[in-house]
Amino acid sequence: MMYKMNNIWYYFKVEKENRAYPFYLIDELMGSFLAKKIEISSVSYLIGSRKQKKNKYQFGLVSKNFKEPEFEYCFCDCYQELCYLNSKKFYDFENYKNIENLKIVCGSKEETYRLIQQILKMLALDLFMLQKDRNNSNIQFQINKKTQQIELAPLYDFSNCIPKIEKEGIYLKNYILRLTEKTIKELLSQYPMFSAYLTYLLEIGFTNSWKEICASYAFNQNSLAYEEILKYYQEKEESQRNNLSLYLKK
Repeated sequence: MMYKMNNIWYYFKVEKENRAYPFYLIDELMGSFLAKKIEISSVSYLIGSRKQKKNKYQFGLVSKNFKEPEFEYCFCDCYQELCYLNSKKFYDFENYKNIENLKIVCGSKEETYRLIQQILKMLALDLFMLQKDRNNSNIQFQINKKTQQIELAPLYDFSNCIPKIEKEGIYLKNYILRLTEKTIKELLSQYPMFSAYLTYLLEIGFTNSWKEICASYAFNQNSLAYEEILKYYQEKEESQRNNLSLYLKK
């Protein structure tokens, strides 16, 4: 789904039926919007289409390739390999100390602090949106070729978010740290900024964010589709406020 235009590569995520995640494209817009609100780098989207047979068009979202020549990029599993080489232990996806162990790949305290803050923002955003699919291919690091400083590459792929916490409880995949009731409590206890990021996202909310997104993209707000999506986010916002506030009060 990569296309080259004016010597720049773009990724085209198409609109298609997705019964499990019916608002997956809208969640892409929501994730990108909220990432900017909490000041974490992410891809930006344009509305695009491609011509098919019989003059029919397929619509979707277009994002510019974020990779820059001054950086090298690697997926999350390279970090896990470093952790294994340092500890000789298999990677524990539910150990909150995975966050602190990021110092393994950093060259200074300042660099470690910056990277940890970026990871905490990502985890807070994924918890707020209930992201089920932050796997290895959806997390990248970027390394400055000159300074060798490492940071989180721009976030992408905000789809596959569920509407509410499931009956079994919270279980959100993440290739650095899985978000469960146990790890969320540990993060809130160990990292005050995680609590601050999550609180801020709850204050921003989905409803007003969706309205701002519609204004930004000039979407028709006098339509059934708009009302259906608005209702979806209103219900999700209320559910998240009720459930996540319980963690924040503890």
